[in-house]
Amino acid sequence: MSGLKILLKKHLSSKDARPAVRWMNRFAIIACSIGICAWLTTLNVMEGLQKEIRLQHLAIKPHILLEGPLRKDLDTVAALVKKRFGDQISRIDVKLQMEGLLEPLKDGKIYTGSGVVIEGSDDVEPGTVLLGDELGSVLNSESMESFRIRNVWNLEGAPLELRSGGMRRSGLFDVDRFYVWVSNEDLKLWLGDNSYKSRIEIALKDPFQAPILATQIKEIDPNFRDWKELDFALWHSLDLEKKAMALALFFVVLFGALAVSSSLSLRIAEKRREIGLLRAIGATQNEIFWVFELEAIFIAAFSFVIGVILSAIVSWAIDSWGMLPKFFYSQNLPVDWSWTRVVVLYSISLATVALVSAIPARRLFKWDIASLLRS
Repeated sequence: MSGLKILLKKHLSSKDARPAVRWMNRFAIIACSIGICAWLTTLNVMEGLQKEIRLQHLAIKPHILLEGPLRKDLDTVAALVKKRFGDQISRIDVKLQMEGLLEPLKDGKIYTGSGVVIEGSDDVEPGTVLLGDELGSVLNSESMESFRIRNVWNLEGAPLELRSGGMRRSGLFDVDRFYVWVSNEDLKLWLGDNSYKSRIEIALKDPFQAPILATQIKEIDPNFRDWKELDFALWHSLDLEKKAMALALFFVVLFGALAVSSSLSLRIAEKRREIGLLRAIGATQNEIFWVFELEAIFIAAFSFVIGVILSAIVSWAIDSWGMLPKFFYSQNLPVDWSWTRVVVLYSISLATVALVSAIPARRLFKWDIASLLRS
């Protein structure tokens, strides 16, 4: 076994190796380090972005929602929900909301039209309308004298004409681009009935319990949906994007593993005669196999530690100074550093190197002592 220890020491130090082998080892270390750094950093940023988007949605949008045509029984439904699940609910609102058409007016002329969502609010002054700031920018609302609103469920009915009350920013693009807010008093007069409502918005103390709680609330009214159902396409696309990116960047780690395997192949070719001598003095094929396999694992483990340190530095720099364009929910570029993710990716990367490196190392089982000594 002393011969095996000497051979392993020579392999790891690379002092007695040919220049080609030394440079191949260095290239393998660089490739593995960059591979896991890119993989880990990208997933940290993507997870941070997804968490930021999720938190923005949960802070503004309802966690459980019932919406649809105008109804007169929604106050009763909301009272029943609050009675049964009040200890888990932080807020429940019954609102009047409908789809409509917004027509900007200037000098009595209609300039254009835009499909909007009209929502009643007690915070809006009667006789005025608030536009989402994205919608207001598109329609140049500051230059308009007033706005005419039509109900898409009754386009033949009399429109509601209101003066501009300014713009409101929620922080979510789809809300700021398509929503307008009108006083509940104006909407009730317009519809001619005070009892009409169209949606129930529920905010929970723990938003992540929404799927479980929504299942129970659906026993009261099957039209309730939780926030994951409401924006299923968004969450599914974000999840699919993260998985696709993780798979794509795994090939960078695989490239590093192939570099380690190539370095090991050169090392084995260089040491054929020494391998033959060790076999001649009694070393088994398994012992020699593990000499080379452990060398590959050691190189990979050392490289991946460097890569994790680089990723920590890059992630910190991105979290501190990274900026996004203005159309994102937040201009800060958030990073989610997770030691669980580090351990998982490190383990996967190390296992990949071990499997790939076993391919050239297993060639040792095919060589006989005589052919090795003749090398």
